[in-house]
Amino acid sequence: MGRRRVAPRPLSAALSEALGRAAAGQPVVAVEQAWRVVAREVPAAAGCMPLKLEEGQLTVAVPDALVREELSYQLEEVVERLNGLLRGSAVITVRLVLKGS
Repeated sequence: MGRRRVAPRPLSAALSEALGRAAAGQPVVAVEQAWRVVAREVPAAAGCMPLKLEEGQLTVAVPDALVREELSYQLEEVVERLNGLLRGSAVITVRLVLKGS
């Protein structure tokens, strides 16, 4: 049987959504750059990757449970260093998730 067709979305709605995603993603770019610097100072952060920043919560992918445990003890320092590099308090909390979860 044939597929059901979905009505096309208005161009203005699609553009608005795309621009919103781009603007929302911009802080993550800055956080990713700052993370690289912090990872040189906090070795446990080296194999981790920031995924998203929403309402002050930075979600970070960690390679395994051991790194998650080790990094969890250093989160206060990581947040302080990140915010120092970002010149503000963009990161309030950090949520560590296993890669691929």
